[in-house]
Amino acid sequence: MSYSDEVIADQPTAYWKMNEPSGDIIDSMGSVVATPVGVLKYGVKNYANQGINIDTQGEFRVQSIPASFAWLIDTSLTIEFCLRRNSLDTETKAILSYRNSTTDGRQYSLFFLGGSSILFDIGGTGSRWTTGYSIQDTDWHHVIVRHRGSDARRELWIDGRRVSGATQLPTTAEAAGTDFKIGASNSSIASRFNGCLSDVAIYNGTYLSNERCTAHWLAIQNRNAGLVMSAL
Repeated sequence: MSYSDEVIADQPTAYWKMNEPSGDIIDSMGSVVATPVGVLKYGVKNYANQGINIDTQGEFRVQSIPASFAWLIDTSLTIEFCLRRNSLDTETKAILSYRNSTTDGRQYSLFFLGGSSILFDIGGTGSRWTTGYSIQDTDWHHVIVRHRGSDARRELWIDGRRVSGATQLPTTAEAAGTDFKIGASNSSIASRFNGCLSDVAIYNGTYLSNERCTAHWLAIQNRNAGLVMSAL
């Protein structure tokens, strides 16, 4: 199966391929529209489909957020995407954010903290997990972060490999968020993402298994092998 087929087979809550040539991006699972704000560059080639260059100049916002997006305490959550940094700057940048209208209220968010370590924020003040893993290049990478509700186990996978893990309990179950953004956040700690994103998937209530994390990465690798062979 293709990478997209592998993602869809695991029934994410939402999945934006981000391969549109312009305008809104459409959720492949439920037709949830994310609307562009600012200046964005479409049609960026990557190793999965195509991506969109956020380049600190724009973002995507979900205007009508389904109830299925709301994470509940003691349940699992997996977030998956592909990214490429445009530069190795040291500012904190937002990758994805589902938060309340206040800067402290949050459901879940992902940041590049200080331009380096990926930070996974879920379930309230004091629940931020700094993974300690830094992407220090401008290549495309496949990323999975997951939180297991039964024991609060959190893990970060990069390019088919588990690179960081910890156990950290969420402090509270926040009310359903009012702001869902890709490439940005309403938090004062982070500005818009400086890079390209594609294939953003949210699995609310699911802790994607090791086997499926590996299968998604292998589907990307198989596509790359096919592209190389076709060019020979």
